[in-house]
Amino acid sequence: MFNISNKIQLKLDEYGCKYKILNQNEIFDAWKVCFTSENYINSIIKLWRETVPELSDFIDILSNNLVDACPINIFNKHAIVYLVNIKNEEYIYIGFAPKHISEDHISPQCDKIQTLLHDGFFFFPGFSCGPLSSEQCLSLNSYEWEYLEENFENYPFGINLCDYKIILSNAGGVYMVCNKEGKTLVWYNDEEPDAAEFWPELNEFMIIGMTN
Repeated sequence: MFNISNKIQLKLDEYGCKYKILNQNEIFDAWKVCFTSENYINSIIKLWRETVPELSDFIDILSNNLVDACPINIFNKHAIVYLVNIKNEEYIYIGFAPKHISEDHISPQCDKIQTLLHDGFFFFPGFSCGPLSSEQCLSLNSYEWEYLEENFENYPFGINLCDYKIILSNAGGVYMVCNKEGKTLVWYNDEEPDAAEFWPELNEFMIIGMTN
């Protein structure tokens, strides 16, 4: 069984989380390589750099601020809990285990993250500021939108809401959404969406989420 630091334990207890520390034989193979290495923090960052080099700016910030990490079972899922220190304040991020490649295709970019690194990586307990898990990526037509209700004549901006899934929320009414071909939009609750490029936009959302 891996060790969990007092700082991580206190943070999880603060949020009333039920969790279990995982044994070596329970974790995803790539994670096993990380947590059995002498410097597991560096190994985790190396895994990020090798898997999603498109997020290099965010990974630099994660590298500079990652204090500790531990593999756990939480919400009945295997995950890595990350402890980061930002401006002398400590925060928790949760990254769930990767999914099987055949499950819930969302977009080519999301598949890369969700099958090779984390099927959901986000600020906790807000479930925000990082890619959602595949089961949390609901289509736009699953929600009511203030702007569409007030400006129905502009609906639906030349897109089919059923085709686009929310892959990230900033917890402030701004979302990243994409379709199965990888076309990406920044979607707002109260104004028209903007076209975006997936990786630069995700990089920016995650940097702002972690540093602000």
